[in-house]
This record gives sequence, C-alpha cells and structure tokens, in this order.
Amino acid sequence: MFQDRDVIGGGIFTLIGLGAFVMAQNYNAGSALNMGPGYLPRLVSGAIVLLGLAQIIGALRSKGEPDRIVDFNWRAFGLILAAIVTFALLVKPAGLIPAVTLMIVIGWFADPKRKPSHLLGLLIIGNLMPILIFNLLLRMQIKLWGLF
Repeated sequence: MFQDRDVIGGGIFTLIGLGAFVMAQNYNAGSALNMGPGYLPRLVSGAIVLLGLAQIIGALRSKGEPDRIVDFNWRAFGLILAAIVTFALLVKPAGLIPAVTLMIVIGWFADPKRKPSHLLGLLIIGNLMPILIFNLLLRMQIKLWGLF
C-alpha cells in the first residue's frame, strides 16, 4: 500500500520543479565556470524534481496501512493564501514592515493551536529578518514604510 499524502506531495514538487525548469530555458545557462542567469534556476528546479520523484518512489514502496487524506483544513489553506496575497499586494505601496506584519497576523490565525504569546515573537523576528537580510546584508533598496 502506498501513502497518498506523500504521492500527492511528491507530485506537486515534481510539477513545480518541471514548471520552473521549463521557464528557466528562456535564460542562458552558461557553464559551471561562467554561470549565466539560467544556471542556478535549472540546478534548483532539477533538484526539486529529483526530490519529488524520490518522495513518490518512497511512498509507492512503503508498506503498511495507507495514509488516506480524509480531512483538509480549508480554513488554514485559505488564510495562508490570503496572507501571501496580502503581502504581495501591500509590499510595494505600504512598505516591507506593514506587509510582513499583516502577513504574519493573517497566517497566525491559520494555526489551530496558536497562542497569543507567540504572536509578538513572530512579529519581531518576522520583521527583523527581512530587514537584516535585504536592507542591511544585500543592500537592496526595499522601503520599510509606505512613504520612506
């Protein structure tokens, strides 16, 4: 018997990897010594495809009771999707801090075991990490607030 969740998950990884690999064909790959803009996307998408296939094969070879997908948490799925869309729509006009903050708060409601005490830590770390990575380390000019 095979594990349904792992087959579906592996299939999703494989499809995403294949899609990314196809899109990366529009860019010059270059070589290992002279990498072009398509080199890393091809490498990463190929790795994603291999991981997806490995997950499918592992699920098909597993023994024991099948792991059927019975319950799907549509509420959590919708909230996570809403959090991502909110971030994408707000990051340019409102800035990084408001977009990340709303994304974290909306996503926090997706967790059925959420604790109010954890939200503050998520907000602090969730806002400091992108500032540290993008603004300070990579020196990308991402505005933190809408007007600044």
